[in-house]
Amino acid sequence: MPPPRPILPLLLLPLLLLPRPASCAETDAAPPPHPAPIPLLTLSGGTAQLFDGADRPFGSVGWRPAARLADHLGADFLVAVGTHGERYVAAGFFCELPLVSRLVLTPAFTAGWYDHDGEDGHDDDLGFPVEFRTSLQLDWCFHSGIRIGLSAFHISNASLGLRNPGTEALALVLSLPLRLPGSNKAKM
Repeated sequence: MPPPRPILPLLLLPLLLLPRPASCAETDAAPPPHPAPIPLLTLSGGTAQLFDGADRPFGSVGWRPAARLADHLGADFLVAVGTHGERYVAAGFFCELPLVSRLVLTPAFTAGWYDHDGEDGHDDDLGFPVEFRTSLQLDWCFHSGIRIGLSAFHISNASLGLRNPGTEALALVLSLPLRLPGSNKAKM
């Protein structure tokens, strides 16, 4: 039987047909301090191996550039490290879907390289160096463009290795706009 393939990218293709969502700063009646889209620096921290009985703290730094395909599909880059020598470097894409008021739902998919300092067979070994990450993030957006959210994700090697234990994680996310205050003002 062939190994299962990640299907989230295929499920996200219809989202290309949606109209461009407003940025967080444009979702209320107040004048937007940042035009959409803006580049974001994402900082997150949480716990992995939620359902494996061995909660493992981790932290990550990410970057989401302002460039968009079809006005709402963007690139996603991240570096994550765990407290037991785990490292994950990945790139992929995300899609922002505004909900109500200042809530934004962001599904994302990345593919990356996973490494760990532990011996093979320990619970931090995900079975293969190439790992895929599917995530769902819910953010509250402030007028300043800063976002605070919660992200849930699953990491798996899609049965590329002999083992595919995968892992689930939950993280708190702080997203910071990478635009200096006043940079949107017209020059006189």
